[in-house]
This record gives sequence, structure tokens and C-alpha cells, in this order.
Amino acid sequence: MREFVSGFSADLKGMIDFRTALHYAESTFMERSQQFDLFCMRNYPEATVVTEGLAVGWLRMDENTSPGIIHARAAFLRGFARYQKAIGKNAYVLPDAYISGKRAFIPYLFTDEELSALFSRIDTYECKTNPLRSWQARVKDVS
Repeated sequence: MREFVSGFSADLKGMIDFRTALHYAESTFMERSQQFDLFCMRNYPEATVVTEGLAVGWLRMDENTSPGIIHARAAFLRGFARYQKAIGKNAYVLPDAYISGKRAFIPYLFTDEELSALFSRIDTYECKTNPLRSWQARVKDVS
């Protein structure tokens, strides 16, 4: 395990030790912990407790950061800040909305005309490379 170098080093190690004692794999937290440690060393060298400003800085998206990475960072930071709170520090914990990942699903309902056109196209499909595929796709009884 690489040593941590930021003001968060003891807490990062403590969180990983705690999580591994609960039978989580160390690898689950190590990579993101190391990234966070380097980020803090470079940008918040005096920080020892997660603050809102630090959290926003850690989550800031640039042109090379995907939404998935931001979500993973938020989930890590929320867990780490909760750990800091649990050991008595006044850490800023990201609100649930940062990691919920829930979006309203709006289903698309086909009209009768669209369904009819779809099934008609499937029923008339002819596969030139595999003639059996034409039969596999059909929904209309052709016997």
C-alpha cells in the first residue's frame, strides 16, 4: 500500500482499515483514496477535514472528466466525510442528491401505427446472408 501524503493521510488509512475490518476489499477504496490524497496535497495542502469548498473542487468537471467519474468521486467523498464525522470531525457530507444517480424514466409508448409499421417491417425482412434469420424474426404465422 502506498503511503498517503496529504493532511488526510491518517483518516484515509483509518477509513481503509475500518472498511477492510468489515470485510470490504482494500482495492475498493485504495485507488480513489490515492487520487483524493494527491488532489488534496496539490490543492488543499493544509486541509485535514472535508469542507464544502474542497468537495466542490474535487467534483469539478473539466473537459476530460466524465459524469461517471464525477459520480464515483462523489460517492467516495461522501463515504469518507461520513467516516470523518463518525470519528468526531466536523466534515462536510455531500447531500444525497450528489450520488443518487436516479433520473426519472419516461417510457416511450409506440402508437398503433408505429407498432404496425414495425411488425410489418419485421414480417417482410429478408436476410440475404442467413435465410433462417428471416423466419426467426417474424411475428406473423407464415405456415
